[in-house]
Amino acid sequence: MTHVQTGSVAGFSRSLSDLSSVALDSAIQLDRLLKGRAADDAPLKKLSEGLRGASELPKGGTALSLHYNPAALGVLSRAVERSEDRSLKTVTDLANEIAEFVDLLSRDISGWRQENIERSLSFCLSLHRELVAELSHSKVIVPSDDWTGVRR
Repeated sequence: MTHVQTGSVAGFSRSLSDLSSVALDSAIQLDRLLKGRAADDAPLKKLSEGLRGASELPKGGTALSLHYNPAALGVLSRAVERSEDRSLKTVTDLANEIAEFVDLLSRDISGWRQENIERSLSFCLSLHRELVAELSHSKVIVPSDDWTGVRR
């Protein structure tokens, strides 16, 4: 995943697009696993690494870091809430949920239980939808203007 400096709108957009592709590829692999077919765990591990920065609030710095990019808060919280059909109360709750997915997606897929596959598949599809929605806006909010909501 591309690391983004505070003012890099193009890098932010590109990294979200990359993450969207990885989320969709992960969903495809999880669906294959759910159906008892051979699956490649490389996309799952790549998604896990892409999400790792979002769950590490103090370290941050990636395009999806909750600490440095408030837009990520909306994308990730909607993805988790819609995939699990529940509300998150705090940013820490969200970071903990993302950390669970980071851990789960980084594991060897041969030992996964069906409930973990289904939960992860739902999250990957939800994340993909949220990222596509975010990227479909005609303009990306400049990170320095996130607090105002003003688009440039």
